[in-house]
Amino acid sequence: MSELKLDVDQAGEVKAALRREKGSDGSEWTNEKVKALTERRGLFGQVLDVLEGRAAIVPCGASIVNVASEDLIISLDYGMSFAEMITQGRYDWTNSDITEERFPVKGIGKVERTVELIHFGYNISSEDAVKDLAKRGLRPATIEELLAFGAKYSDLQRKFLIVALGSSARVGDDRYVPYLCRHDAERGLNLGWWGGGWYGSFRFLAVRNK
Repeated sequence: MSELKLDVDQAGEVKAALRREKGSDGSEWTNEKVKALTERRGLFGQVLDVLEGRAAIVPCGASIVNVASEDLIISLDYGMSFAEMITQGRYDWTNSDITEERFPVKGIGKVERTVELIHFGYNISSEDAVKDLAKRGLRPATIEELLAFGAKYSDLQRKFLIVALGSSARVGDDRYVPYLCRHDAERGLNLGWWGGGWYGSFRFLAVRNK
């Protein structure tokens, strides 16, 4: 828990900023709005993400046309066991809830597939991400596609987090999806909560619909 303490000068700066800054429609801060700000859970965390570069502010109703993507080739071998698919990625650690029972893989033979790495650049829910991919003629990648990607492009997950929304599993009472991550110099295979949403720094692995 942070031991944050605001001195008199800092409190004054916050108060002055609230008096100075206005909404895009010219609206001003009131005591009621300040109260609503402090009571809205998660909002200050989102502001911190913007300040530290993990998210971006997008005006309501804005049309996002600069979603970044990159085409990459992966090779799938459905003759491999689920454990072998994970092992080929040479991860430093793996979430123990990622099992073949929870994430069954279906496929035959060897397949080469073109995938895209989509970067929205703003916070987004799982549902909205899937809808946006569909509008672009894409589907979210499955866990075996994510594992093949992690094995071939291992350094990319050192740069950013990569999630595959095409495979999900129940762990306890919640729904989770796999993603590639890092901690310091280590590479990991982890699970993220479907209902928690994703920061603007995340990349989404996707496949073009045939």
